[in-house]
Amino acid sequence: MAGGSAGSYSHPETAELLAAAGADVVTVDPLRDEALPAGTGALVVGGGLPESYAAELSANRRLCIAVAELARTGHPVVAEGAGLLWLIREFDGQPMCGVLDAEGGSLDTVVVGYREATARSASVVAAADDRVVGYKQHRAVIHPRAGQAPAWRWGGTDEGYVWRGVHASQLTLHWAGVPGIAGRLVTAAAPPDPAGRVSAAAPVLPAGPAAPVPPGGAGRPVGAATPGGAAVPGGAPVPGGAPVPGGAPVSGGAPVSGGAIVPGGAPVSGGAGVGRIPAPGAAGPVSPASAGPVSPAGADPVSPAGLGAGQVSPAGAMPAANGGATPGSPANGEPPA
Repeated sequence: MAGGSAGSYSHPETAELLAAAGADVVTVDPLRDEALPAGTGALVVGGGLPESYAAELSANRRLCIAVAELARTGHPVVAEGAGLLWLIREFDGQPMCGVLDAEGGSLDTVVVGYREATARSASVVAAADDRVVGYKQHRAVIHPRAGQAPAWRWGGTDEGYVWRGVHASQLTLHWAGVPGIAGRLVTAAAPPDPAGRVSAAAPVLPAGPAAPVPPGGAGRPVGAATPGGAAVPGGAPVPGGAPVPGGAPVSGGAPVSGGAIVPGGAPVSGGAGVGRIPAPGAAGPVSPASAGPVSPAGADPVSPAGLGAGQVSPAGAMPAANGGATPGSPANGEPPA
């Protein structure tokens, strides 16, 4: 799980549910660690990762290559909120992991609010047509807004990306409200059975090309393997509910160095189930002095001018949907939810 010195970028329940499902949960710092932990079977990047760390994420090229290789080889990678930005080709002109053939930029407005979404593609996060309630708080806009296999749909428009084992979206879920995610992810991350048997619990992921080809021709796959290289170890259960190695998530909104806010871990009212749960990193209203005006609830912005046109995707990145729609088109703007 992605996290920093003060804890995970996900709700505390995420690590607890993964451990209960049999995972060995280890924290990887996307800003400082240059490799994924040995034996990594899956990677979870929670919605509490601040967008303001884009420059640091881009500068850590070795980890970007390791993450791209993990995704390219079909391991589960779940990225929420700013985690999606980390997986795209570039953000604000800075290179990212290049897993997804998309680019992004920052806006002056902040998109914030809940969305009732329907899963458009089967993945480790949800079966097709499953309905969830998630939270959004971001200033980044992604172009294209959705891939060939979108993650979600709300307000009549698709959003997010599903490719091989990757599920990436700016929508952040509280996993206690969708408890099946942890079990599906751990099953998908498990090493293949030597006898060739397939677990009945394994999710059916959408078929994808063996090696996505960028517009204009074939090329070298993104992300050469790194020595020793892999990411979130899956498999071995944590005995007796032992705390997550690398530091338990900090609840209550403790500040992270650099001004980021650690996910608060607010309980789900009435127990498990979907509810109005504060998103990771949401520590209250955005300061007008730093964030600019907040967009109306339920409305998301369109792509900034200049994104997307004539761009060539890196080899090995997931092809984008909509045939490279231009910024501001219905394929990119987010309608009222």
